Amino acid sequence: MMSNRFLERCIAWYTCASCVQKEPTSADVIIPISYCATPQGLTRATRENFLHAIRYARLFPRATIAFCNAEYVFEGASHIESLEKRQILKEASIPDELIMEATPITNSVEEAYAIRARLTQTNLLPRHILLITGAMHAPSARLIWRKVFPEAKIVIRCISYRYETQPDHPIIVQRSSMRWFATNIIRHGMLLMLGLRITARFHHLVSIPQSVSGSRPSSG
Repeated sequence: MMSNRFLERCIAWYTCASCVQKEPTSADVIIPISYCATPQGLTRATRENFLHAIRYARLFPRATIAFCNAEYVFEGASHIESLEKRQILKEASIPDELIMEATPITNSVEEAYAIRARLTQTNLLPRHILLITGAMHAPSARLIWRKVFPEAKIVIRCISYRYETQPDHPIIVQRSSMRWFATNIIRHGMLLMLGLRITARFHHLVSIPQSVSGSRPSSG
């Protein structure tokens, strides 16, 4: 079995260009990337990304927090995710006019396009975007968001890769750090070779572990 130390070195090498950045000096929009929800609530990465967004909203009180919710992992997933995020925003006293929820999505490419469409509807064309995501996802996120928002300066802040996986994650590859790491490298290659629109046609396999889902059938 590959040691955690070796995995950490691989991740550091893979993500160095995306995660090692100066702290942002401004932000028009703060975007915490969705890692979907479980039937019990937000996944660890989704929650951590969102809490980071709240912290940065304190530094940039005029910034809009824009987000999507993943809908395909199980029936009602996007609703669960939306409700819990809205509760976090309420507890943090974020004004409604600085909250922007885009349409539900099924992957990271759709997420970027959905948020762009929502921003366009409100005539908000950000010059400075603060993107919050996991370390292993950061290189692909950087590529995607630069393509979708070519006119904006995008700064990425990374949460630890340890948040990106958990045993009961609906996305099967996100139950193992090694599998999730390999998946991100493959996706990054697909984005480079096939482009965003074609890569967006592919989706992760999902299932709800029986230990947390009871009689809920698996989906794929």
